[in-house]
Amino acid sequence: MPTVLRWNGYRFYFFSNEGFGPPHIHIDKGGRSAKVWLSPAGVEVTDDELIVRLRDGRRLAAPLDWFPRLKAATPAQRANWEEAAAGLGIHWPDLDEDVGVAGLLRASASGAT
Repeated sequence: MPTVLRWNGYRFYFFSNEGFGPPHIHIDKGGRSAKVWLSPAGVEVTDDELIVRLRDGRRLAAPLDWFPRLKAATPAQRANWEEAAAGLGIHWPDLDEDVGVAGLLRASASGAT
């Protein structure tokens, strides 16, 4: 089971052969466990941020400066997104731009956003 991130006593990991249910990640700390679904439920691109709402209700945000193609895009291009990689990413077909949800989670956990 590959570990995605270790942070502040938490371990974020997934099972590479777990072939059921929507894409998700497991989180353990101190003998307790949680499972978080990674598929985006909503994506919004403002003039300053990329905002992704996960199906579990969390909101992840990153500066739009991190995504030059999205920053230069029109509102219509920014609004035209689709799930990619079985729900593990977001794809903007008009821009050929892809963003991974796991990367946004890592940036959020490290306080980089």
